[in-house]
Amino acid sequence: MVNDIVFNKDLLMKKLVEVEQGLRQVIVPGFDVNVISSKVVVKLRVSRDGDIIGVYVDFSGSDPECYFCRTLNESL
Repeated sequence: MVNDIVFNKDLLMKKLVEVEQGLRQVIVPGFDVNVISSKVVVKLRVSRDGDIIGVYVDFSGSDPECYFCRTLNESL
């Protein structure tokens, strides 16, 4: 049972790294920087089986006065 937990944890970490690498390819519109480096992605969550990945984003932190950022954040 302990080996299953370690194996599952290693698989989930590998998937999390793959997701992060993929998100580094996503550019924030108008800023020419990826969503990871710009801290638009605030949290990543992976389900226990690795089938579901949650990506939590927040555009309001980049510029609270920016109308585009507020609109985008509310629509997400």
